[in-house]
Amino acid sequence: MNAICLTVISMMLAFPAPKDPEPDDKGRGFFGVQLVDNGGVLITRVEPGSPADKAGIQAEDMISAVDDAKVTNVEEARELIARLRPGTVTKVEIRRGAMAVAIKVKVGVRPESLP
Repeated sequence: MNAICLTVISMMLAFPAPKDPEPDDKGRGFFGVQLVDNGGVLITRVEPGSPADKAGIQAEDMISAVDDAKVTNVEEARELIARLRPGTVTKVEIRRGAMAVAIKVKVGVRPESLP
């Protein structure tokens, strides 16, 4: 073998290819809100102590986007939230009365105690 081949092989041994990340066993993303379709995505309840509660989200807020993806109905909002990896921080755009507000929420895992 020539010197170039030996150098490449040495580098491959010293710097192996990165491994795939460990599988996420934390489950689906969870905010802790109850939602209804009401001309948009209306929050009707915020679970005390939930990620949404800790972030300052309130009942009667309307969700307009999750992680920069616009939502127009409850199904879209639930799907986007569920796809988020627990432990990450995401931006939620809401309407509170006449104000538009962006709130950062640390995504949680649904507690087993909730139905």
